[in-house]
Amino acid sequence: MDFGEKIKSEFLLNKEVIFLNHAAYPSLPRDVLEHRLKLIRDQERDPENFFRKRIFKMHKNQVDYIAQFVATDAENLCLTESTTHSINSILMSVPLKAGDTILLQTFTFSATRRATERIADLRGLNVISLDIKLPIKSIDEILNLYERSLNENPGIKLVLVDHISSSVPILWPIKQLVNLCKSKNRIVVVDGAHGPGQVQLNLDDLNADFYTGSLYKWNFVPRGCGLLYVDKKYHNCFSNIHTSQRFGSRPFQIQFIFYGTRDYSPMYCWDSSRKFIDKCGGNKKIDEYNKTLLRNGWQLLVKAWKTDIFNVPDDMRAPSMTLIKVPKLSRFSAENSVEFEKKFREKFNIEVFAVYLYGEFWFRLSVQIYNTLKDFEILRDSINSLL
Repeated sequence: MDFGEKIKSEFLLNKEVIFLNHAAYPSLPRDVLEHRLKLIRDQERDPENFFRKRIFKMHKNQVDYIAQFVATDAENLCLTESTTHSINSILMSVPLKAGDTILLQTFTFSATRRATERIADLRGLNVISLDIKLPIKSIDEILNLYERSLNENPGIKLVLVDHISSSVPILWPIKQLVNLCKSKNRIVVVDGAHGPGQVQLNLDDLNADFYTGSLYKWNFVPRGCGLLYVDKKYHNCFSNIHTSQRFGSRPFQIQFIFYGTRDYSPMYCWDSSRKFIDKCGGNKKIDEYNKTLLRNGWQLLVKAWKTDIFNVPDDMRAPSMTLIKVPKLSRFSAENSVEFEKKFREKFNIEVFAVYLYGEFWFRLSVQIYNTLKDFEILRDSINSLL
């Protein structure tokens, strides 16, 4: 299957809009959407059977399938609504006592930070944040910062690290960070919202205590499906943040299968998404297209705008996302990144994610197989018209 313009017909994206923000709210392939709609129709035809019986079998089948994709035992996994749902469940379940400290860092996602601060307040925990600034010169620089913080703060009992940061798409040295935390007897939680589908996962080899990711971001799964990995030693103390009639059930996955009458269809489309990926030639072909397109695209913009992408080592760059500085604009102004995005969309019909960092505006650009170099050319010309 050819990518770019030819594959756009597989999606319902507005043809009048240039969409360079796949990392935020990805569009579904038509085949996956139809599968989800079929599940919704099945719910309506026979709701009693669907919610009391069928949903349990579907959850097991999906988790068994996904376990192969992330290389771990199915008993360590469950499906959640989102990474935020998973993070909240982890922070309420993990065995910490009042006075213990959680370590975040500068680029921790805002929802994760707020969840951590709220639950820390409820549980009497402390929260500190490791100050990391750009440019980053090397992986060793990051490892040294973490090691120094752990050595200087013995009260840190849990370290929450990103796999790929959101607003500033840094691919963190996750294996080395997990090993470092484990060597110092710290619990380590990986916020992998942008991990599954962008990078190959082997959760058994990673050996984190907890790993959570959004399956919908890079796997063509409907929005509302997250992945949660729980190491075996926490199975008996782990609970869903949503307290429902199965709260406290064991194995812990039972608590996540049904926790209120709602639409669970996004969680049961993994098989249809994999069929679409296979039809595209597999993850490797998709990854190669996205990585090449992104590199060619940002190089085109850097040359035209005489700016640069964010300064980190090449092996710390996310495969399908980047951050590029917007040149000074004489014919366009905005008070903040939200206003920038809104006004830019209204003027040019281009969907980008704007970031205000170090006193300047940047674009976080993220691509998928329906994007082409022409999208970057249109973005280039739009900004050039404002110089």
